[in-house]
Amino acid sequence: MTIVYAKKLNVAYPELLDEKRDPIESYGKLRISKSPSIVRWRLNEVDQFIDIFPKLKPYLYKSALTQISLLTPHIHTNEKTIINFYDKTGDEVTSFWDGEYIIDDRLTMDNGNTYYNVDAKNLDVKFRFTAQEKDVWILNTAKAHSVLPNESFEQNMKEERFRDKELIRYNKKIARNAIQLAFLQPIDEILDILYG
Repeated sequence: MTIVYAKKLNVAYPELLDEKRDPIESYGKLRISKSPSIVRWRLNEVDQFIDIFPKLKPYLYKSALTQISLLTPHIHTNEKTIINFYDKTGDEVTSFWDGEYIIDDRLTMDNGNTYYNVDAKNLDVKFRFTAQEKDVWILNTAKAHSVLPNESFEQNMKEERFRDKELIRYNKKIARNAIQLAFLQPIDEILDILYG
């Protein structure tokens, strides 16, 4: 059976209103900076986005406008599938890792809250993509995935060189937002509902 890590979706991109939003949650608080890697705000326009996928409406678990900083390999503890509408991106690479997942608590203070960081040392990248603004991708969040400046930083993760000063500087200037629709069902099930 072929594992689906992520798939680009050819759908319309609704307009996002420029308005004040209520904060929902933040996590991925780094030990070295105490800053969260993920910050989420309420998506008031949720209907505009989920209406693109009418078959998925009954399965929508949560939605948000999310600011995404660089992320080391991690898996989500609740949602198994996320659809990302990329609002702002750079040339960052989203990579999916496979192998034996060993929980890694060294980098963040809230590991296990809504995700688990995993040790990249014995993992291999199986799939990667670089999202452009207005791209829409469906992601298998039950598989370890990372967001890094480029492919060369994947090796840094494997060699445990994540305190790289270039990586820290990059993370401070990154501007990356996505509208996220999250589902509890595995990606294969969501794709079957969507296209079946």
